[in-house]
Amino acid sequence: MKKLFYLALIVTGTAFGQIDLSAGMGINFSSFASLNDYISSVNNQDLASFNSNVEFFGEAGYQIKNNFMLGLDYSFSLYSYTNDFSGLGKFEFDYNLHSPTLMAYYVIKGEGYKFKLGGGAGIRYIVCEQTLPQSTLSETYTATGFGALLKAEGNTALGQNVFALIAFSLKMDFPGTPKNSGKAISYRQSGINEVDINSFTAGVRLGVMYTF
Repeated sequence: MKKLFYLALIVTGTAFGQIDLSAGMGINFSSFASLNDYISSVNNQDLASFNSNVEFFGEAGYQIKNNFMLGLDYSFSLYSYTNDFSGLGKFEFDYNLHSPTLMAYYVIKGEGYKFKLGGGAGIRYIVCEQTLPQSTLSETYTATGFGALLKAEGNTALGQNVFALIAFSLKMDFPGTPKNSGKAISYRQSGINEVDINSFTAGVRLGVMYTF
C-alpha cells in the first residue's frame, strides 16, 4: 500500500508540476490608427492599415492542473518608419514596446505534442524616438499603459523535453500617449490631436520550448 501511495505522489507531481520555458521571435501586423494618421500628415501620403513589426518573446509557465497552466509572457516589439525628404533631411520614427502579460491556458497534451489556448493581461511600456526633417536631434517619448493578449500555441516534440513552437496571437495594446517632459507628439503646435500608440495586432511566433 505504501509503495502505491508513493507511486501516486510521483505521478501526480509529474503531471501537475510541469514547468515550460519557451523563447523565440515572431512577426506582427499592427494597426495604429492615431500613429498612422500622424505619419501620413507628415508625409502627405496614406500608410497601409496594417504595418509589420518584429517581436522577440520569452515565457515561463507552470502547469498546476492536468488541463490548466499559468504563465508569464514577455515580448519586446520593434517598429521603425523612415522617409527621406530630398533636400530637407529624414523623418524617422521608432518605438520599442515592452509587454509583460500574465496568462492562463487550457492545455491539451499527448505523446509528443502539446496545445495551449489562453489569454491574459498586463502592463505596457513604450519608448518612442522621433527625428523630424531639417533636424539632426532625436526626441524620446515614453508612456505606460495596459494591454490584453489571446494566444493559441502548438508544440511538437524535437527530442526529450524539447519542443518546436508555433503560436498565433491577437493583441490589444493601450500604452497611451507618449510624452517628453509632459509634452506629447501632436499634429499641431497647439497640442491638438495628440498622438497615441494604441494598437490592434495579429502575429505569428516561432520558437522552442523546454519542459521539466
